[in-house]
Amino acid sequence: MEKDQSREVGTKRIVRCFPLAVQGVNCYFWGDGETGRGFLIDPGERGKELLDEIRKQGWTLAGILLTHGHFDHIGGIGGILAEAEVPVRIHEAGEAYLADPALNLSAYFPPVIRLRGAKTFRDGDFLTLGETGLKGAKTFRDGDCLTPGGLGTGKPHTDIDGRGDGAEAGHLRERNADHRKAEKACALEVIHTPGHTPDSVIFYDRAAGLAFTGDTIFAQGGRGNDRFPGGNGAQLVRSIRERILTLPPETILYSGHSEPTTVGAERRWY
Repeated sequence: MEKDQSREVGTKRIVRCFPLAVQGVNCYFWGDGETGRGFLIDPGERGKELLDEIRKQGWTLAGILLTHGHFDHIGGIGGILAEAEVPVRIHEAGEAYLADPALNLSAYFPPVIRLRGAKTFRDGDFLTLGETGLKGAKTFRDGDCLTPGGLGTGKPHTDIDGRGDGAEAGHLRERNADHRKAEKACALEVIHTPGHTPDSVIFYDRAAGLAFTGDTIFAQGGRGNDRFPGGNGAQLVRSIRERILTLPPETILYSGHSEPTTVGAERRWY
């Protein structure tokens, strides 16, 4: 069920891949190697088995993070929540996908999935792996980080739709300071990458040089299907070029449906 992809780059990380049968999706556990606390990313099925493995390893599940709201990335949530009270987090555009089987595609790939009560993210905040877990309705915005220490904001990005965040200079200085802290922390930076779906994001661990890319980009020039509800091919390519391929070339990309690749290896396809 699992591939051990644990690695140490500057600060130790737990990175464990759980290949699942449903659509060949990759589920990941990412965590702090010192504390064992971490996030489960895209549990597409077999939720109880995933939770059992996390407990077997002696890790602590701080929350569930979703790169987007399709059935093959959310189908295991019910099994986890039946045994553990942990928050589920998705981009604010993903609420509709969790609640609507036609949007999350489970209407066509049973069992039907309807999920409510997830905490939503917007571009721009930090979430933490602290002892309080992911309590409260925190949000994230482009360029911001999920860290083990507290809620803050990261570097200013221009939104993918070109509107920007409109922050004033003082707020931008504060965000930049927090972003510099995140560069050394065990942190996941949230980058909004719409195109496969409107709610698609990637989670970028700047210090360790890796990112979880969901269905935005795959190895060897692959990318997510843009023909599902809410998909937009031009926006998807723009997200890849402007939000992923601008990361350092050695960044390892852990996708939802392929073997790991790097930013440098994928640039030649675009």
